[in-house]
Amino acid sequence: MFQNIVNQILYWLWPSRILKHFSSFLDRWQRADARERGILLLVFSPLAVCLGGLLFSVFSFVLFVLPSFVLRVLGWGLLAGLCDAGGSFLYERATGKGPRARATADPGAFRDAPYTDVSFTENPGSEGAEEQGRREDIQKRWFERVRGMRWKR
Repeated sequence: MFQNIVNQILYWLWPSRILKHFSSFLDRWQRADARERGILLLVFSPLAVCLGGLLFSVFSFVLFVLPSFVLRVLGWGLLAGLCDAGGSFLYERATGKGPRARATADPGAFRDAPYTDVSFTENPGSEGAEEQGRREDIQKRWFERVRGMRWKR
């Protein structure tokens, strides 16, 4: 018996059935004269109020609560990332372990190096042997400087 009552309640309160009744209400409203419209307003006004409240609740959730939740989660994630980066930096500074302690290259090596203009031709085989050797020497020195450079992690 209890199962029968639950089935009847679900049958009458199922959302698609309620929306079907609301659409039939709108159809009746369009076909009705003034007297019937008054009766429809009297009988179906609780339905209209409930559906209006439901729509208002859904829209307010989508427009205010959901973005607030998403922004709150993103904010906490950003704050956690900043705290992680700051903690890692301070830990490396306090213990002396990390990229700053391991670097052995002079930080001003690139700043103080003289600028050498190397013109690379479109056809590398057309250069003379002396210029080819000069070019390879400059490339080798550049790669040696880059190898000893401190990189951020």
